[in-house]
Amino acid sequence: MKAILSQALGQPSAERAAFLDRACGTDGALRLRVESMLQRADIVPEDFLETPPPEVSAPVHVEPEWRGRTLGDYQILRRIGLGGMGQVYLAERSRGPRSDRIAIKALRHDVDTPTLRLRFEQEGRLQARLRHEGVTRWLGQDAIDGAPCLLMEHVDGLAIDRHCRRFELGLRSRIELVAKLAGAVQHAHDHGIVHGDIKASNVLVAPSGMPKLLDFGIAQEVHGKPNPAQGPAASALLFTPECAAPEQLEGREPTLRTDVYALGLLLYRLLTPSGSQTRSTASGLPKPSWPSSGAELCLASEYAARYPPDLLSGLPPGERLASLLRGAIDAALQRALSCDPAARQDSPDSLSLELRRCIGRLPAWV
Repeated sequence: MKAILSQALGQPSAERAAFLDRACGTDGALRLRVESMLQRADIVPEDFLETPPPEVSAPVHVEPEWRGRTLGDYQILRRIGLGGMGQVYLAERSRGPRSDRIAIKALRHDVDTPTLRLRFEQEGRLQARLRHEGVTRWLGQDAIDGAPCLLMEHVDGLAIDRHCRRFELGLRSRIELVAKLAGAVQHAHDHGIVHGDIKASNVLVAPSGMPKLLDFGIAQEVHGKPNPAQGPAASALLFTPECAAPEQLEGREPTLRTDVYALGLLLYRLLTPSGSQTRSTASGLPKPSWPSSGAELCLASEYAARYPPDLLSGLPPGERLASLLRGAIDAALQRALSCDPAARQDSPDSLSLELRRCIGRLPAWV
């Protein structure tokens, strides 16, 4: 895979598809892995290979600007997101009795393959099943210039980590957000869907304070029929490695407890110095040993005791926070972040119940 990837990066973008036809032949799983890495190279070109060829420079992909275009009753205002598979636009109803805004997610032209089209269509089909206040609503499907589009509820909010920092949320409020989010994940599980990519950027906090789970791009049916758009091969390298559970990194199929792991890791990052992406390195704090690197996660309280008082605004400083995390909260996180899925809480509801018990034991001032 790395050999083909290195050669593909040396090809002009317009000739990559033909090169992959020759290099991968009928091995669809191999081709998907290479295409997935090519997508990542376009978004984050540095250090995505262990030893990338020095002469290769991956171009940054720029999609056509659709500002001002219309889709049904909606006019596109601007692009608000660009990811490995899609681009997201903000659109406003241009005619009709109501004036409201939606998000339009379109498949990127440069990664428009039959397999990814199937996955994109599956995203809409799975999310259409869900009706929960903690899940962004699916509103329909359409197309622009042949590119399939998903119409979604627009959440006018911040990613959960930025929300916590912006509003200086305390310990109780941060745990409560993840407990609420667990309810949305449980709703997806009740409908036979594993999200598979729960991370801060995929959770927006609405003005009401409700965390909203979005981006079901690599979601899978738990007991669905075999589908070329799903399974370990199809989702290979599409998840975010630093937020992935050990079983995902090992190429095994995600389970319901994979999402439990992701919820635990999200909470850990909201309660410890590692949750501050911009300041933790500069502060001189040790880098955590993530389970994804093969080591067990250190206790949250051990890290909390060492951060400077202003690193995570809203939380108690240093040892005071550490003393609050020791015991029940540490234990809940350790279970959720076990490398053995069987040792984790058996469902998001179980994790949420455990977290709410922890909240009940906290003093009112936190």
